[in-house]
Amino acid sequence: MPPPDPIQIQHLTPIVEVWRAGTVSPQLPIRHGRHMERVYITGTDPVMIQLQFDPLVAGQIITVTASSGIILDPPPTTLAVQSTGDCAVTLSLRDGYTHGFVSFSCDGLQTTLPLSLATSAVVTANETANKGSSR
Repeated sequence: MPPPDPIQIQHLTPIVEVWRAGTVSPQLPIRHGRHMERVYITGTDPVMIQLQFDPLVAGQIITVTASSGIILDPPPTTLAVQSTGDCAVTLSLRDGYTHGFVSFSCDGLQTTLPLSLATSAVVTANETANKGSSR
C-alpha cells in the first residue's frame, strides 16, 4: 500500500486534548512527528483523551494500544471518528506505575502520547499554560 499523501496525513493527524475531571482547560501536548509531548496526570485519577480529526475522516476506525501501565476504561481496542471529527477514550495510570503511553493508529498513521505521574501543581501549570493556546 502506498504511503498517504500530505493532504491525507493532515486529515488523519488529530489534535489531542487531555481533560481531567472538573477542569476548564485541557493539556494540549505539542506534536513532534507521530509522537506527542509528555502529558502529566495526578495519581490514578482518570483523564479523558479527546482526539479531534478533520470531519472528512468521519467513520474511520482508530486502533488504540496502551502500555502495561495504562488502564483504558472501558478497554476499547478501536474507536470510530464521529461525524464531528472527534472521538475520546478515558484512561488512568495503574497503581504503582509512574508512566506509560497510549497510541492511536488510523490508516497507517500513528500518534503516541506519553503520560507521566506528576504533582497537582505541575498538572495545573500545564493546563494553565494552554489557556488561549491554539495548537
